[in-house]
Amino acid sequence: MRKQIDFQHFALEISRYKYGGGNIPKYLYPVNLDVEKDITDKQLQVLRLIAEGFNSEEIAGKLGNSKKTIDALRMEMLNRFQVRNAAQLVAYGFRKKWLK
Repeated sequence: MRKQIDFQHFALEISRYKYGGGNIPKYLYPVNLDVEKDITDKQLQVLRLIAEGFNSEEIAGKLGNSKKTIDALRMEMLNRFQVRNAAQLVAYGFRKKWLK
């Protein structure tokens, strides 16, 4: 449940943060704030292999999964990170510093 606060309380918490008072309390974040889209360990493994040029079948063999599972992970990442193809997905991974 989200905590309701008035403007004065909000301003006080922000000024505390501004002057070194620690972190902004999580209850002050907007409900839909997407500060960081996390990536799972499995997605990161798949993304790294995509970046190396492996296709879904090859990735499945390397990770011990089915091709169908890898295809599902790829589609999930494409949708979640709002990109259209593997090249954009890899570029997104570099921008987020998941890939080096």
